This record gives sequence, structure tokens and C-alpha cells, in this order.
Amino acid sequence: MLALKARLAEMSPVFDRSVQCLLVSFVIFVPISISLMQASYILAVAAWVAGLSLRGGWRQVTLPCMVPVVAFILASVVCTITSINPWRSLIELRNVLEIVIFYLAVNQIANPARATRLTGVLIASGTVLALYGLLQSVSHGTAFRLHGTMSIYMTFAGLLMLLALLALAQVLYQGQRRQALWS
Repeated sequence: MLALKARLAEMSPVFDRSVQCLLVSFVIFVPISISLMQASYILAVAAWVAGLSLRGGWRQVTLPCMVPVVAFILASVVCTITSINPWRSLIELRNVLEIVIFYLAVNQIANPARATRLTGVLIASGTVLALYGLLQSVSHGTAFRLHGTMSIYMTFAGLLMLLALLALAQVLYQGQRRQALWS
């Protein structure tokens, strides 16, 4: 039994590395495909939970904003139960679990360098998406509504606006300017 426990504890770094790789894939797939993004974060959460279970690290997990999150989840459950079509609402209730990605990020992105790197990957992925949108514009003409890899043009536009703001923030507050702002 002790040998099995030691063997499982040795596997914990494998799960930690898997979570890091899956977070990068999550960030890459955010602007590209909602389905691939969801698959990445579900696998990342599963690997994170497995790693925590193997090493017994549940007490080290940081859970900020827990009261409002639990209140929101409870309100969503009550709304699901009392809705006109509870079975359909129950299927949509699964989206409430997406909040777990916030706690995964809080607990896995341990230093500013890692956060900056993930931000850079997201901006690069968004740049590729924007170039694909420009390619659509050139090939289909100006009367065509660009939608990139998204099925709806408004989702594409909103995503590009958010990525543009993220890129602007990185340009404005990088390095020395960031230090001067906070000191």
C-alpha cells in the first residue's frame, strides 16, 4: 500500500506539467475554436484535480471570491429547478462549471512571468485570427461579414476587441512603465 502511494505521488509532477500544457492549449484555442477551448480546460481541470488528489494538496488551494461564486451557483440551481423546462435548463446548467477555470488559473499561474507568457500566447493566437479575418476580407470582398473561425460575426468582433485591449495594455504597461506606474 505504501509502495502504491509513493508511486502515485511520483506521478504528481506529470499532472502538473499536463495542466501547464493544457493551459497553453486553452489560451491558443480561445480565439480559434470554442469546442477545442472547452476540451482543453476540461482536461486541464481533470489533470489539476488528479494531481491535487495524488499529493493531498487540497489545503493549499486558493479559493478567492468563494461566497459570491457559491451564491451565483445556488441561484442558478434554483432558477434551473423552477424554470418552465427544468430538463433543458439542467443541460445548460453545466456552463456554471466554467468558473473552475478561474480557480485553476489562480492556483496554477504562480508568477508574473508565466502570466505574461500566457498573455503573449493569447495575443499571438489572436493575431493569427485577425490575419485570417483580413484574408476573408480580401477573398470575399467588402460586402462579406467577417466571422473568422467563429460562426457569428459579432463573436469574432468582440473577441478581437478584447484581444486588442489586452495587446494595448501589454504595450502601455510593459517593463519600466509598469514599474513607474506602481511605485
